[in-house]
Amino acid sequence: MSRKGCDMKNIPFNIWDDYLENEDTYGYIEEYEELSELEKHEIYLIIQHAIKNVEGDILFREFHSFYSEEQIVFQNLFHSTRDHLVKTLNSLKLVYKNLPIVFYSES
Repeated sequence: MSRKGCDMKNIPFNIWDDYLENEDTYGYIEEYEELSELEKHEIYLIIQHAIKNVEGDILFREFHSFYSEEQIVFQNLFHSTRDHLVKTLNSLKLVYKNLPIVFYSES
């Protein structure tokens, strides 16, 4: 990982919360110049894999997500489902190169 300045403590991933129930929204890695494009891509793949493999919760069958141009797009993601998704993803304690991936949702 290229470190160009400050020392990263985690990798923040924001799922945008300012959308209407019938609109798509998206999630993205907060801009860190310390991450290369390849590293960001690998992180997105980890997150996408985790989302697709969450089992046992009917809420997660209602929405779809896909990786697109430096973000993950969410379709049919209700606000209550988004909040539950953030909690679930944080509970998985995903890590990339010894850095925890931290999920939150704000606009």
